[in-house]
Amino acid sequence: MIKKLIYILILLPITSCLNDKQIKSGWWKYGNGYHIGDVISFERYDLRNDTLFLENTPKAILSKREGSYFGFTDRKITIKDLKSNKTGIYYQKGKSE
Repeated sequence: MIKKLIYILILLPITSCLNDKQIKSGWWKYGNGYHIGDVISFERYDLRNDTLFLENTPKAILSKREGSYFGFTDRKITIKDLKSNKTGIYYQKGKSE
């Protein structure tokens, strides 16, 4: 039983990372820090590699992706300004159909 618990605790952070499809499937609400808009929607923004583009102009780097742990926490992304390296957090609030 203890071995299983240890494996689960080791794998938990690995399985909670979001892939591009999961990120693009929803819209993201501003939380705090660096701000590029109240909402990031991939109907408007484009994600290429780890860079967010708006009208083919790079706006920020997607520096961190965090999934939800068993539905108890929000999915969130951390973006970083290309010039100042300031970071900002956005939380997933909806999913595109």
